Amino acid sequence: MTNKMCCILLTFIFSFQIFGKTYEDRSDSINFFVPKGWKIIVSEIGDLTKDNIEDMVLIIENTDSKSYKKNEMLGPNILNLNSRRLIILQKGKDNIYTLISKNEKGFIMSESDEDNLTLEDPLTEGSVRIVNNLLKIKFHYFMSAGSWSVSDIEYTFRYQNNRFELIGFDVNEFMRNSGMASEYSVNLSTNKMKYTTGKNMFSEEKNNPTITYNKINIKNKYILDNINSEISVEISKFITDALFGF
Repeated sequence: MTNKMCCILLTFIFSFQIFGKTYEDRSDSINFFVPKGWKIIVSEIGDLTKDNIEDMVLIIENTDSKSYKKNEMLGPNILNLNSRRLIILQKGKDNIYTLISKNEKGFIMSESDEDNLTLEDPLTEGSVRIVNNLLKIKFHYFMSAGSWSVSDIEYTFRYQNNRFELIGFDVNEFMRNSGMASEYSVNLSTNKMKYTTGKNMFSEEKNNPTITYNKINIKNKYILDNINSEISVEISKFITDALFGF
């Protein structure tokens, strides 16, 4: 092969890769980013990149019929085990959307859980919000049987360093039988935690909140694209270390 032919071939390959990537990552339609056989279940708009243009956050869900399973125990009659993905699209001045973040590692849990049959869908109305250029994703954990505990876990992400980094982790927990409640609020940018105990959802007389502030040693950088549903367990270990020095 002559040098001229090699140059032509390399130019063609290089151009194909560039235009291929552009084609995959940019479109004027959000439906372009939804694979065949998937559907949009959550959409939220707001400025995440501080350019005064509203971006788009999507949660999509597979519709594979094989992932619907019959349940003969407690919980729903049919379990929906279809996987979910989070997609974030930046909108440009030309009204073209560019894919800037995608999580397909299970951070967004399925509607049903085979290991916890009575756990209701953690994704509820208002689970995804954009507030002051920050992305907030909240999961609501409620079991119709088997546990009195109810908890809300909210993750706060900021777009920085060309990626969405976790900067906040907030947990609200309470017991449905006693009303006792507690709150954790972790700032991952400053490694500080606010811990509130002694709250009661049912009785003003028993509601005696105590607030303490602790340093927390989280050295990891959590990037939205790479995390899964186990992130809450990992951060909870850091919280335990901060409170009890384990």
